Amino acid sequence: MAETPPPPDLIASAAREARNMFILGLVCVPGGALLTAIGAVATCFLFLGPLVVLAGMVMVPIGAYQWYNPLSHSSLRRLGPTPEARSRAIDEIERELRSPDAESYTLASGDFLTATPHWLVRHGSNLFLTATRDVLWAYKLVTTRKRYGITVSTTVQVVLKTRHTKVELPASEANTPEIIAFIHRSAPAAFYGYDAQRERLSDGALAKLVDDRWASLGDNAVRRQTEPAAIGVSSSSSSSSPIPGMSTSSPIPGLSSPSASSDKGNKGTLIVGGLLAMFVLLGCCAAICGGSVYFSQKEKAQRQALAPACSGQPVAAAAAEPPGPGAHVAVFERDSSGWTPKIASLPGLVAGDTTAETSFVLCLDDAEDVVAETCDYDGGLTVTRKRSHQFGELVNARTGQGYGRQEVYGEMPGGCPDSIESSRTISGSDVSLDDWTPYVKGWLGG
Repeated sequence: MAETPPPPDLIASAAREARNMFILGLVCVPGGALLTAIGAVATCFLFLGPLVVLAGMVMVPIGAYQWYNPLSHSSLRRLGPTPEARSRAIDEIERELRSPDAESYTLASGDFLTATPHWLVRHGSNLFLTATRDVLWAYKLVTTRKRYGITVSTTVQVVLKTRHTKVELPASEANTPEIIAFIHRSAPAAFYGYDAQRERLSDGALAKLVDDRWASLGDNAVRRQTEPAAIGVSSSSSSSSPIPGMSTSSPIPGLSSPSASSDKGNKGTLIVGGLLAMFVLLGCCAAICGGSVYFSQKEKAQRQALAPACSGQPVAAAAAEPPGPGAHVAVFERDSSGWTPKIASLPGLVAGDTTAETSFVLCLDDAEDVVAETCDYDGGLTVTRKRSHQFGELVNARTGQGYGRQEVYGEMPGGCPDSIESSRTISGSDVSLDDWTPYVKGWLGG
């Protein structure tokens, strides 16, 4: 949809994008540390947390540098070899963006795609700009994500490939043709529509084909009033070429003025403050993470002395509480290394955190799946219904006396369907501590 946006300030847009990266990095570092701490209980976060921290530590310095020096933004960096050359090019591009010749299109994300006589600019939450003669190819890309064979999301984008990079513009099925037509009016010599053979071409070969098409268009490329080479950023021209109608020694508003220096000072203060805040937060999260792991291991160590009770050996240091609703119970689980305490408690019962206060131990074997039913179908197909079960025993820790092994089952899986396309297995829920609570309460009362 065509719309007239406010003329963008390219340097401010680049600084805003860098600031957002910097802030996101500040959030990721302590957030990842917190996930790592949670990983002491939920193992999946133990691997995710360090990755989030690493991403944050990459984003913080890059965002800080580009926020303080917006001319280092990837799109602006290509405008010239020096800050002065980039500033002159930016000034000329902004002149074109404010001219009546500029056309704009609103993308699905709310960003604008604006075309001028020589430039294609995406601005809003993200900044991207390219000379129209550097546009090589645009096509629709539909990404479908499935889970268990069911489509959970579909994303539509317009891929825009230039001499220097490739970007994805947010789109929809309805407006994709409009976006591609908009780009085509700016870059008529580029290629449009996906082609597998074109995908195999090198960037250089594709650029040569586009250059040949521009040469064949000649004066038919009426949208452009002057050659892009005059701007000094096209791949076929020198990046230091002067800009028509502008003195190379003229000051660039917002860059060399005193207000710009003051703005850089403010940015420096914010960046330094943000970095200090990040390190403080990182220290706090490291303390939380370390404390969580320390107390978790300390609690396990305190309970570990009760492990012999699961092998029928008395633990003299255990409490001598009689059976009752207030008796302290610790939970152990057998693994490859022997009996290991679980940092979990039985619902509705008092957890035994130390040897001295614990009088009973629930000793659990590894849970296993057993076949509850096998359903046969035509063509030799089958559906196997499996149910989780687990053996365990409540033991008096002080005497090593057991109260009899018990078998507990998890919930039954769903029933067999009327028809299937391939053989499969359906499993019920795993045995949980909730399932063991009735057995333990039956002996202790309550």
